[in-house]
Amino acid sequence: MAKSTIPLQPNQIYHIYNHANGEDLLFRENENYDYFLKRLKHYLHPVIKVHAYCLLPNHFHLLIRVRNESELVKFHRMKYPDPKDPSGLVKQESLNHEIFNKIVVKQFGSLFNAYAKSFNKKYDRRGRLFERSFKRKCIDEDNYFTNMIRYIHFNPVLHRFVSSPLQWKYNSMHAYLVNKESSICRSEVFEWMGGRKGFEKFHQSIQRDEFDSLSHLSFE
Repeated sequence: MAKSTIPLQPNQIYHIYNHANGEDLLFRENENYDYFLKRLKHYLHPVIKVHAYCLLPNHFHLLIRVRNESELVKFHRMKYPDPKDPSGLVKQESLNHEIFNKIVVKQFGSLFNAYAKSFNKKYDRRGRLFERSFKRKCIDEDNYFTNMIRYIHFNPVLHRFVSSPLQWKYNSMHAYLVNKESSICRSEVFEWMGGRKGFEKFHQSIQRDEFDSLSHLSFE
């Protein structure tokens, strides 16, 4: 079961999900999606790698891998220097799993806060935009990882916005096949699936029963 309390640990892969608060929307127009992705890159890429994403009007999905311990330590040293250490160096042994989790969760919070602040100002809105806690589920099986990529890319189809993933601009199918400037982990996933052709075949060969079963991967 997906929970909002599962710790985010170095080198682990997670399915991340968040929803708009109540009946509101997270994204009302194209520039909202673009701004969210820009802020995501700013706040999250120092602490995670993104394997897949999909942004829909009232929720989003991410498939991410938390960066390794040395990368998180480096980020921690630069971003949050120890006030007792003017050099800004923080000993690696002082960073335990609880602190690693806090580092990553704090960056997610910064993303949501920055986006909500901009969104509220633009639309003269007040109050929380996102649900209070984002859900996360550890992906610890190879088959689950592969199917989650497909689930995220087919999410707009499952919600009946489009009939094929590439028709929906704001999912990472475009980052894999169209937008070469994206900073998602394209090479890692292509290698996992046997190259670009294997990636395309994996998404094209889905059968009706497989398509229906994707809905069971959702947090909803």
